Amino acid sequence: MRFDEFELDEANAQLTRAGQVLHLPPKAFSVLCVLAAQAGRLVRKDDLFDAVWGHKYVSDSVLKTAISQLRTVLADDAAQPRFIETVARLGYRFIAQPVSIDCTSAAGVVGSEVPEQRVITSKPDLASKNSVAATGLLRAENNSSPASAMIGREPALMQLQSAWEKASVGQSGLLWVAGDAGVGKSTLIEHFVLRSGAAVIASGQCVEQYGAGEPYLPVLQALGTLARTYEELPALMRVNAPTWFIQMPWLASENERAILGRELIGTSHERMVREFIKLLELFTQSKPLLLITEDLHWGDHATLRLMDYVARSHSAMKLLWISSFRLTQVIAQNHPLQTLRHELKLHRLCDEILLDSFSEAEVAEYLATRLSNVSLPEAVIRRLHQHTDGLPLFLSSVIDSLLQTRTENNLADMHWLRDGLLNSLPVPEDLSGTLDRQIEMLDAQTGRLLEVASACGAEFRAGTLANILDLDLLIVCDLLDVLVRRQIWVRHESLLDLPDGAIDTVYAFRHVIYKHAFYRRLGPSQRVQLHRRVVRALVADQSLGIVVTPVELAYHYEQGREFIAALTHYVKATELALGQFAPKEAEELCRHGLQLLPQIPDGQERQELELMLLAHLATACSQLYGISSNEAREVLIRAQDICGNLPLTPQRALLLISLGWNLYGRAEYASANALGEQVHALGRAYANPVLIISACNMLGIISATCGHPAVALEHLKEGLAAADALGDALPKAPFFIDPRITMRSVLAVTLVSMGLAEEARAEASAAIAAADALGRVMARCFSRRCATVVEMRLRNPRRARVYTEALGEIIAATGLVQPVAPYKWMHGWVEAHEGNVQAGLELIKAGYAMHVGMGMMTGRVEAIICLIDVLILNNEWEQASTWLEEARTLSASLGEDSYLPDLEKFSLCIATRQVLPLSS
Repeated sequence: MRFDEFELDEANAQLTRAGQVLHLPPKAFSVLCVLAAQAGRLVRKDDLFDAVWGHKYVSDSVLKTAISQLRTVLADDAAQPRFIETVARLGYRFIAQPVSIDCTSAAGVVGSEVPEQRVITSKPDLASKNSVAATGLLRAENNSSPASAMIGREPALMQLQSAWEKASVGQSGLLWVAGDAGVGKSTLIEHFVLRSGAAVIASGQCVEQYGAGEPYLPVLQALGTLARTYEELPALMRVNAPTWFIQMPWLASENERAILGRELIGTSHERMVREFIKLLELFTQSKPLLLITEDLHWGDHATLRLMDYVARSHSAMKLLWISSFRLTQVIAQNHPLQTLRHELKLHRLCDEILLDSFSEAEVAEYLATRLSNVSLPEAVIRRLHQHTDGLPLFLSSVIDSLLQTRTENNLADMHWLRDGLLNSLPVPEDLSGTLDRQIEMLDAQTGRLLEVASACGAEFRAGTLANILDLDLLIVCDLLDVLVRRQIWVRHESLLDLPDGAIDTVYAFRHVIYKHAFYRRLGPSQRVQLHRRVVRALVADQSLGIVVTPVELAYHYEQGREFIAALTHYVKATELALGQFAPKEAEELCRHGLQLLPQIPDGQERQELELMLLAHLATACSQLYGISSNEAREVLIRAQDICGNLPLTPQRALLLISLGWNLYGRAEYASANALGEQVHALGRAYANPVLIISACNMLGIISATCGHPAVALEHLKEGLAAADALGDALPKAPFFIDPRITMRSVLAVTLVSMGLAEEARAEASAAIAAADALGRVMARCFSRRCATVVEMRLRNPRRARVYTEALGEIIAATGLVQPVAPYKWMHGWVEAHEGNVQAGLELIKAGYAMHVGMGMMTGRVEAIICLIDVLILNNEWEQASTWLEEARTLSASLGEDSYLPDLEKFSLCIATRQVLPLSS
């Protein structure tokens, strides 16, 4: 049916105006269909609830929100309605006169189909953000069409369309839209969305005040909304992208998340990237995806790394990833996006659209669009261009400011505009002045509402504002909806289903500049008090089951100068970042939290907070730079100092174990052993099995490495007995790899060094079976590495190959970095002893170089022994002799006596020019 300039096609779920699709939330569209079908008659609220929501109980505010969304799209004024009339306390009446349309003739061809367009976005009203003042989309004052022609952007639109056409046939692409704030980046993207014909559009936005602390924030927003709309996506994620699936707790039960969490311990960023690409490859097989990320200048490191991998991928994805950012801000702040931008552009792996401000000619065209039937002299246009630098946002704000001072009756007389512009009387010198002038025209209640919203952030919930201001939720929604309909200051984002069945509404400032304009009007004391009220409201939201991230709470606590609470939540935020396999974000959050410590009086509470931050920072540094890195060591030594000032509780003792592993990786075995003994004694004193297991695990491995098999056997058996006694009650958090698997694996290596071959093989097989049963990646790698060592010492390359190939498959599937170097030298040994000597030598050398490059000392002698063995096999006696001396020196300096028998055997081989035989 048709009414006024609109066409309503219920069968195809479309509302159009002038041929352009208007996007409505499903419930609002259903309400419109019910009302239009009974045009001229009162439709009671209960009837609407039954027809649209079934018999599910919902509050009146839900229906009110749907009506508000309809009025926004239809540009219908509730006070003087053209389409939907409110009948107080009863319901609504559709007062327009609809006309039926012949669907076949309207389609043009019998049986032709209207292509489906599904906009899946964390900002559902993406296509409705077309306000001049908000984004610079230039159209007539009557806003008659959301797809009005843009000014000066047609080449950019053509470039976007070309990239989308390539992506639709499998040539995925990355395209950046860059420019200053207010130049129209979002507008360009929105306009392209309207004309692209894209079937699936997902978007997410980086957040200024806490974006860097939220790994993958815009990507998770987009995937989350896709998962809620496409039923097949969660199943695809569960099977092909579990690292992403686990980031969305609403998709899985608590038990399923716990199982996945155990399986994914030790997972790397590389695995997340591989899974993301595989997921998109599968999801976009039948439907190309337009992925939009806005405000990338606030983007997190994890998202940037993900973009890098996607740009370099050769997978057959039907994906166009569009991102916007402020170029000057990226350059000025030396944002990592700048390096990525240069790198990808250098290798032609991305496209970029750089938007400039308007020229004088484009300013004239804009004025002709805004001020129809008015001719302005060149001097006025030039003056306006000079004051605004041609920036669309500034330009539109100046004109808005001028027009607000005039009524429709005297708009035709424009001499005041010419005189005003030429004399620069009504034109402030900068955008902030223009916005201040507009803000002062708001009524006091609306102005206060937006000031509070500016403290909440770029996006905010109506319920949060109602809580802070102690206002009724409907009053807050009414005030904001007026602004939405007028398309000034704010826009409607989405509806939020609350756990208790109620509905809240999410709004956002149309431009971050508007948020800052209101926020800077607050005095320092006002800001502090307001952030305190915001955080109380957010804590209340949490109690209702609404998701509020720790880093968001930390930010508001910090701005409210409640530093202890801020640091507590930064600790939680670092835990979350580490759980999202984003150690770089965790490192930044930890270091930011440590900078706040001087704000807290010295004492035990401050030291406790510092210790928790240091513990997470040590984990992040170990993942980023290596367990034996200087960065990790510095953090752990500071943690050890703090532990010396505090009672050594079991929880703090686990930090000493972390330091011990750092020392072990650096081959400082005596110091690591001393820490292990200290923790072992504490575990016995507290009768704490977790400490005993942790200490025995480390002491057993150190003893085995240093050539003390009897001592190693004693520690390993004690630790295994304690771990087996705990069974399923053994906690997972303190251990990077399940200690039962590490101890059993090292026990296998210890047994073979004592000549007990079959017992060693039995322990190695048991360790592999346990690791596979648990499904943990690092455990599966470690058990196979030790099983390979057992077979290498037994000189059985055939059996060793079984384990190295399995290890290689795990590395390839997960993207793990830590096991790569040992895999290379062990697999090189196997290849050489099975006839591929040169290939084996190259692999061993590459593995050794990689290991040294990571700063690892432990393991170097093992790699050199592999190299000597193959050099002897290849009759390279001089090289073998040189490396033998290197191994002797290194073994003696490190105290790794476990390799002395191997070195003596190789010394005899070189002296007699004989090759060691392989096992039969």
